[in-house]
Amino acid sequence: MSVFNPGLPCNPLYPCCGPSPYCPPLIPSTCCGPTGPPGIVGPPKSFFQAQLSQANGTVAVSIAGTLTPILFNAVRTGNADGAFNVNTGAYVAPTIGSYNFSTSVVILQTAAVVVAVSVGLLVNGVPTNIAAQSVPGIAGQPVSVSFSSVLRLNAGDIVQVGATTTGALVFGSAVAPSASYTSFQGISLF
Repeated sequence: MSVFNPGLPCNPLYPCCGPSPYCPPLIPSTCCGPTGPPGIVGPPKSFFQAQLSQANGTVAVSIAGTLTPILFNAVRTGNADGAFNVNTGAYVAPTIGSYNFSTSVVILQTAAVVVAVSVGLLVNGVPTNIAAQSVPGIAGQPVSVSFSSVLRLNAGDIVQVGATTTGALVFGSAVAPSASYTSFQGISLF
């Protein structure tokens, strides 16, 4: 095995696009091929991950049949642009574009009856992309409803997660405020 010698040409059997013992690190025309076109430059991606952070671990969801917004009141990561508001639990789209949102809402059954659970996204207060589930009647049994959705939004559109249940609670933090099982996250795609 040879080591780079400044007097020898780059060995084509060992291309170098970075540090290499076979050829100098900065010979793109002879070792790496032509430079490709530049990539698309755009604004930085907006992203966040929020959760429920309640001291007692539960937040009541009321009004059966109507999606009631869930107040996600803690940001776990992201939100450098401040687009997610912990006071309202809402994300405000900073620019027009496509966004991917996902949520996982854990429902804690409070009675031994069959419970209907619906979780959905609210865009400017209007329900969209709703996931529904029937929960077997086992008191004290947590059940998760999760989904993901891609939405085309205008700048200033407001996105929230809403839930409705009959005889259940939204389960926030089982052990500590930092260990939430109910979360909401989103990222701008383009």
